[in-house]
Amino acid sequence: MMFVTGASGGYQMSLSELTLASSYTHHASRYLNGYGTGQQQLLFFLALGAVAIFWIVLAYWERITASFKPRQHNDDPLLYELCQAHQLTRGDLAFLDLFSTKINLKHPAMLFVSPETWVEYAPQFDSQKARMKKLYKILYGSELDQSQN
Repeated sequence: MMFVTGASGGYQMSLSELTLASSYTHHASRYLNGYGTGQQQLLFFLALGAVAIFWIVLAYWERITASFKPRQHNDDPLLYELCQAHQLTRGDLAFLDLFSTKINLKHPAMLFVSPETWVEYAPQFDSQKARMKKLYKILYGSELDQSQN
């Protein structure tokens, strides 16, 4: 039996082990150098692509799912939470923001606790009468009666 010693002398391989190892590297080298069939290469690259796509989706999962979550109203988290609790839409939130700005409320959340404000300022928003009635009914459980003013 013949032994081959490495340059540093740290390991020994028999000739049969060396032949077997070189046979594996020869097959791997042939495959990677294009000697495999087209179907094998296609399968290899499809698997490689699937792993790459999986890795990219995994790496950006937070960003991908964030676009499907409702966005938080950054200026006023309280108003956002109140709208979410009452199941109001983003359009409703925008309207409440506009309404509170036009009537100079200190805080838009006051619209959730002060029905008198709605009654007092409703005539100024005749063009939005249907939306105001809908929101008032959601918030207070009754119809907006402008005749109280």
